[in-house]
Amino acid sequence: MIVDQIKSGNVAAFKELFNDYFPILCCFAQRFISDDELCKDVAQEALLKYWENRTNFDNFFKVKGYLYVVTKNMALNIVKK
Repeated sequence: MIVDQIKSGNVAAFKELFNDYFPILCCFAQRFISDDELCKDVAQEALLKYWENRTNFDNFFKVKGYLYVVTKNMALNIVKK
């Protein structure tokens, strides 16, 4: 399972997840931000935060939810500024 591999520090597994979810999170961020570069920054930062906290997750649904929540919160923080 990819989450277990990432949890154990497997960079290749994280890269696979990154490549799959980066464009999805960019599109999601565009619901809040119209700047494409900012959307990419938000998506990348959300995925980085997951990597930093990877040991806290034990299933894919929690990871997916976390990525969407972090992306939304970061995008809304940008909108506030």
